[in-house]
Amino acid sequence: ITVFATQINQDSNLQTGDTTITYTVAPSYTVTIPATVSLGETATISAEGVILNKGEQVIVRLTGTSDESNAFKITTAQGAELTYTVKNGENTVAVGDTVLVVNADAATDSSTTLSFSTPENVQFAGTYSGTVTFEVSVEAAN
Repeated sequence: ITVFATQINQDSNLQTGDTTITYTVAPSYTVTIPATVSLGETATISAEGVILNKGEQVIVRLTGTSDESNAFKITTAQGAELTYTVKNGENTVAVGDTVLVVNADAATDSSTTLSFSTPENVQFAGTYSGTVTFEVSVEAAN
């Protein structure tokens, strides 16, 4: 806390003074996105310690996949493919969808659990892999 004061002595016409009190709090937050998840499992995306300017919120969006067309698809080194879906509760998630919003006016911590479906009709054995990309931003609250 920084405090500035005025000097008043016996010759001062005004025998009162104002003190300006300031305190600066820098915006901060921690968003945790799991490094790996297997199909058929869930991944928890969380935001903790959210301290923002009044009227702002942290937003986490699923913004892309490793597939050229941004499809929810994973592949083996040999080129075999599996498709899957991502759900946030009962809602199917598409590329570009918001998966978590933490409004600093209402909460400092929040999380959501995404479900990655088990593929059907698996034709080829192998280790399949791919990625989904999440973007974290601070925006004005709606």
